[in-house]
Amino acid sequence: MQDIKSLLAGSLQRHQITAQVTTARVIEVVNGEIFAVLPSGHGHEATAISVRDGTVNVVCKNAGAANLLTQEETRILNAVKKILPTTRIDRIRTKIGVY
Repeated sequence: MQDIKSLLAGSLQRHQITAQVTTARVIEVVNGEIFAVLPSGHGHEATAISVRDGTVNVVCKNAGAANLLTQEETRILNAVKKILPTTRIDRIRTKIGVY
């Protein structure tokens, strides 16, 4: 009998949605870390919107949020690698704009 974890991996592979689910998980973890990194009440000023070729793209409402996320990039990446160890995420790219 197989455990639940192995059944889930097999199901994702059969339906060919592993990449999409992994991307959603990465975005979820990064957004949680962004909320923790930014000062209280300012967690909504940045949001991870996509992942491509090992880069997480984050849209920030202001330069202060972008600067703080750049300074805390290692912390955020380590959190992703801790939760999703097989996922290749190398950097965070911030962009100032409206999402």
